[in-house]
Amino acid sequence: MASEAEGGKSQSGEQRDNGSEDKDGTGNQERSGEIARRLIVTTQVAAGILALITALVMLNSSVPITLIIATFTLSPVIFLYLGANLLWGFLAEFGTQNVHGSGGQSSQASIMAEAAKLTVTVQGVALGLVFAFAKNRDVDLTVQVGAVALVAGVILGLLLYTLVVVDLPTVPCQVVASILYNMTLWSASYGLTCIAFSLFT
Repeated sequence: MASEAEGGKSQSGEQRDNGSEDKDGTGNQERSGEIARRLIVTTQVAAGILALITALVMLNSSVPITLIIATFTLSPVIFLYLGANLLWGFLAEFGTQNVHGSGGQSSQASIMAEAAKLTVTVQGVALGLVFAFAKNRDVDLTVQVGAVALVAGVILGLLLYTLVVVDLPTVPCQVVASILYNMTLWSASYGLTCIAFSLFT
């Protein structure tokens, strides 16, 4: 009887230890997720401010006005993406049900890879149209900068796809993937904006 009681106590102790370890693991995951979110948001804010400062510096230079307007436009576009992401996160936390299930890192990697392919495709098509339009024509600096931005977006999108096509194993990997994806979106937005302002202003 005494041995059975000791066995029961040891099992209870192990269960308590396992419970405390689970709580510590959950707490660490939550802290890592919060740090990751803050880092991503900080990067977006810094990029928006940098775009605005760059546009202000351009005002005192001899660059075309269309390029200055496009650079000014990039800042609110970045903050628009940031606001949409924050609102989406708020709505996700506000809800109590996940209609698609909890998902995992593999599903996140798959979604990110598909998004990267989409951005690369869009920018590739836009680049093709630019080159077809600019063939045997003189293009201004704004279109040239827009084309370079699109090329950068394609390169970043391909890099992102290469990294996430298999999995997102850790939180730092998810942070890097998110930042790369944001940079891909910014490049696409800037390139398309430059071309649009150059053609229609």
